[in-house]
Amino acid sequence: MAMIRSIETEVLLSNVLPMLEYLKQTLLQIHQSRELFHPVILVFATGHVSELDCIQMSREPMPKIGQRFSAAFVHELESALNVNKRIHDGAKLIQRDQDDDDYYLSAWSLRIVSRHNPQFSEPNLGSAHNSTLSLSIATGVDACCVLSTTKVVFFVDGRAQTLNAIQPSQN
Repeated sequence: MAMIRSIETEVLLSNVLPMLEYLKQTLLQIHQSRELFHPVILVFATGHVSELDCIQMSREPMPKIGQRFSAAFVHELESALNVNKRIHDGAKLIQRDQDDDDYYLSAWSLRIVSRHNPQFSEPNLGSAHNSTLSLSIATGVDACCVLSTTKVVFFVDGRAQTLNAIQPSQN
């Protein structure tokens, strides 16, 4: 029996699971790695994200982009921080061209300026939470996430969901 490498497994899973569920599971894997040391905002989009919603912040030097999104993202983030520590600030944009494509990192440091008003808004839970909630409604944005050392909050269509840890399978 041949062993399947973890990247091959991720590709197989991404083709089987609905994309949002795949993203949630991958985000939980990243969170459970316990390697994050500060909050990270991730924006997943298909196609273009309007400058009315996000503005690229200039960073010099700018770490490389183009990496496929996977549970290894935390290592990409660590490498980018070694290039420029200031990229910790702002959202990370992870895009795909079409619904059937994989997501790839396309920007390290975006300022969220979205003015969308969620129908189901929550009390002010801080600028990261509320800005990300608003951005999740924007055209082209599939989902957003705030990853912190204590939790994973996933945002879709103006609704926030705190994700529960992946439970080990019971045999």
